Amino acid sequence: MLLYDLQPFTLVDYPGHVACTLFMAGCNLRCPYCHNADLIAPTDPPRVSEEAFFAFLEQRKGLLEGVCVTGGEPTLSDLSGLLKRIRDEGFAVKLDTNGTHPENWIPLAEENLLDFVAMDVKVPLNAYGVMEASERDRRGIAESVATLLSGVVDYEFRTTIHPNWLSEEDMDRIAEWLTGAKRLALQPFTPSPKVLNPDFCRGTGYSDEALEAFRERLARSIETVVIRGK
Repeated sequence: MLLYDLQPFTLVDYPGHVACTLFMAGCNLRCPYCHNADLIAPTDPPRVSEEAFFAFLEQRKGLLEGVCVTGGEPTLSDLSGLLKRIRDEGFAVKLDTNGTHPENWIPLAEENLLDFVAMDVKVPLNAYGVMEASERDRRGIAESVATLLSGVVDYEFRTTIHPNWLSEEDMDRIAEWLTGAKRLALQPFTPSPKVLNPDFCRGTGYSDEALEAFRERLARSIETVVIRGK
């Protein structure tokens, strides 16, 4: 189990819940704009142990409602034992995932170990090469999207947007791919010196007017589209 770090309190990582965020180490993608690049292949020792994490939860009963399990890519680890224990302690579970390993998260949803899944849809499926996704990764992403659209668990899709990796045509392709989806959160890229590839992320992002135009276009085929982080 690759537990790495713990954020003890958040009102934004699990919308509608007072939660903590558990960070898992390791990721199979290389998104140039990743803000958690230090989690891809960390060289520092973990900052939290499983024992310390559950001791923390014991102290927060009645104060926190849920746990957001994020990364990195948490589905690279076997999460079943961890999530069962979190649920046994009385907390809701939200999973953040890139969707590349549906064989690892779908059984968790079917066993009612997940209350909510937030899946990143980064670019149109055939453009995932910029994230260094393999063909196997792309097949997994497609299966994860289809499974969430089927309603196996409550969910939202999330897309971080910037002209360097998403054009207007790309957004239209994402809208077509996610037609009928319950919810999509558009997340304008926020510059940071810690991103994986700062050069890739240079330049001006979309204006507020362009973001609203994207939201309106996507809302024609997706039930709810929100802009988060502005």
